[in-house]
Amino acid sequence: MLRRLGLAIALTATVIAFAPSPTNAQISFGPRIGVPFGDIGDDFSDDGSGGTVLIGAEVRFSGPAIPLELRPSADFYIQDTPDDTDASLFVVGVDGLYPFVIENPVFTPYTGGGLRLIRASVETDNIGRDDTNTNVGVGVVFGAKFQAAPITPFVELGFDLFFNAQEEANVRGESDEESLTGVTIKGGILF
Repeated sequence: MLRRLGLAIALTATVIAFAPSPTNAQISFGPRIGVPFGDIGDDFSDDGSGGTVLIGAEVRFSGPAIPLELRPSADFYIQDTPDDTDASLFVVGVDGLYPFVIENPVFTPYTGGGLRLIRASVETDNIGRDDTNTNVGVGVVFGAKFQAAPITPFVELGFDLFFNAQEEANVRGESDEESLTGVTIKGGILF
């Protein structure tokens, strides 16, 4: 018992001693907007005249001990649909971003990747169909942050792959099991 207590105290002291102080940690957050292409960007309109845009938000955490930024995010896809169809697409994700260290005071390029969770819901009134599906995916991003104090604008190009997106594929009249892919151009500001 005394040995476990001593080990717990030593472990706690080590974590406190080597943990980054809150003054060194950086947190930034902000809105973003984007345009998806590929399966996710396909619209449901009959004549193909509509489109999809996304609005979302992200938070970036970084510290001096690890050269990565941790970025949880959430995006809602606004889709143009026919009058008898309601469709919604919501994606949450978590990325690890690696900023490249370059001698440039204007921008900092970065790359990264992470996990995604997509929730697609389609309701068609004329046939009484209501499909909802949640799937897991992965994504990679390439982007740049620009120095424009007090805000930090950013742009990025992302590629997402969602596995077994059955309901989304069924709505389009395709096979029951397929992967859903998307390329997205996003931009936003961080505070």
